[in-house]
Amino acid sequence: MSWFNEKTPDVAKAFSEMRNSVYKEGALDLRTKEIISIVASVLMRCERCTEIHAERAKNTGQLMK
Repeated sequence: MSWFNEKTPDVAKAFSEMRNSVYKEGALDLRTKEIISIVASVLMRCERCTEIHAERAKNTGQLMK
């Protein structure tokens, strides 16, 4: 994300704010939000994003094994 932050600071800030809003406690649990993020990452063909969200989902301890 450093390239993103460096080249497009306004967009990076907006993305960070959006991410913080999405991951606030609410109707969906963290596991569900991470699984949705995995799907979105796959659709965007962002391999690194997919890896990050898969690891986060795994670390919730709730992902099916």
